[in-house]
Amino acid sequence: MNKNIIKMYANKITKEDIVNFAQKENVNITENETNIILNAIKNDIDILLSENAIIYLESYKGKISDNLYKKLEDLYYKYEKFTK
Repeated sequence: MNKNIIKMYANKITKEDIVNFAQKENVNITENETNIILNAIKNDIDILLSENAIIYLESYKGKISDNLYKKLEDLYYKYEKFTK
């Protein structure tokens, strides 16, 4: 059930949501990084909610800043329990 709720939210997420969340988490994010994350959420939500999510995240090393990558990794470990 949790995955269905997350998927419903993912379908509605906007760039502004991503930027606002990044600001709330004290992370600087560029417009390009925002687009990358939005694209990943919109197109690959099933992977992001699977056990392969951390491997998928690793594919973004070098495409996003080290600080943003680290924050996404931290958030993954913090929230992974909600996808089970």
